[in-house]
Amino acid sequence: MPANLATLEGSPTYHRDVAPILERRCIKCHHEGGIGPFALTDYEQARAMAPVITVETGARRMPPWGAHDTHECVPPLPWREDERMSDEEIMTLRRWDLGGAPEGDSKDSPPADLVSTQSLELDATAIDIAPRAAYLPTSSSLDEFRCFVFDAPEIESGAHISAIHVVPGNRRIVHHVTVFTDRSGALAKRAGPDGSFDCPPGSLDRALPGEEVAPQNATILAWAPGGKPLRLPDGVAIEIAPKSKIVMEVHYSTGARSIEPDLTRLQFSLAATKPKYLVGVWGVGNFGSPLENGDGLQPGENDRDGVVEFRIPAQAESHAETMVATFTHGGALPLFGLRPHAHLAGVEIKVDVLRNGATQCMLQDSWDFHWQRIYTYEAAPEHLPMLYPGDRVRIRCSYNNTMMNRRLAQELRERGLRPMDIFGGPDTLSEMCLADLLLLVKTPE
Repeated sequence: MPANLATLEGSPTYHRDVAPILERRCIKCHHEGGIGPFALTDYEQARAMAPVITVETGARRMPPWGAHDTHECVPPLPWREDERMSDEEIMTLRRWDLGGAPEGDSKDSPPADLVSTQSLELDATAIDIAPRAAYLPTSSSLDEFRCFVFDAPEIESGAHISAIHVVPGNRRIVHHVTVFTDRSGALAKRAGPDGSFDCPPGSLDRALPGEEVAPQNATILAWAPGGKPLRLPDGVAIEIAPKSKIVMEVHYSTGARSIEPDLTRLQFSLAATKPKYLVGVWGVGNFGSPLENGDGLQPGENDRDGVVEFRIPAQAESHAETMVATFTHGGALPLFGLRPHAHLAGVEIKVDVLRNGATQCMLQDSWDFHWQRIYTYEAAPEHLPMLYPGDRVRIRCSYNNTMMNRRLAQELRERGLRPMDIFGGPDTLSEMCLADLLLLVKTPE
């Protein structure tokens, strides 16, 4: 390419052509103090990283977005807040880099300081709550589950949440966060003076010895690395029942890392008016065996001795586990979005709806544990795809259990380990195959 490409009429310059793309696609993460490893908020910063920008956007690794149309999957609707760059945007960045990354005229630059409007946190009007004190995970456990009970006067008499987000305090050790409500008050009684308690898997949905009342939990959000604020469209909200307590379960994965305190926060905004629809979450997957009706864990290629099992063999570069569940709700419900989930060995998650011999792919996600998100459809509730009683939801999770899987390899190296057989479970080096389906229910009159 000619060295004087940038001088040709119409060739890209930073202020006129590149800055608007960076503002739309990159600045929300790549600003001072953001989760991006470097800032891209001015010309000098962008010019220094121009070759990296070209490579990463050209390979479509950045901006991070896993939901793609493939030969196997064409989702029924476009996605809200689709992060993917257009071919034109990618080519503009490439031409700018190869043309010497010229600055151009600052008068052509877009309005400054869009970071606040594109922030990964909710705005200043949101309610922001945090544990009473920072928590220091114990050094004796590689995986620790800690629950924090929040007192939020704003929801004491019931509320409708229109936006919600988890802000991790120590990103190096926060594996994931689940936020739910407990209407029974049982979990609040487990908390110590600091408002927190140990909550190992399986302990939150049952009464413990000595407890007379079992928790009544309802999940309202699941967050993992890469998660962004869930902003619901007008007329849609998450319901908080009166007298409910908000509980935040944090999974800490310390590995071989140094132990440092964490103060993870929860942000939410309240709907100004009563919504027409409420969001409900149906979690599908994580079956350990087949069910009598044919649902559950499906037979796999590496099952041993004819026994269906969730096992990803060591050194398996391409292994899949499949889960099926039948929708048994009393009526049809709109499907608003999906949140796929796996751990470090995961590389792809595909969700299908099976109905009357036909298959509709709802999502195919090129899974990356560090960039998890909730995918929601761009459509009014009345135009969303429907789930009908008797529909079967199928989830296929693909895994790479080798040192060629960079996410898994990094964790194994930190712990001084090599690939081993992986089984289902909640710990970081176990695996999951799960999709939360976000369904809409009409608000009772």
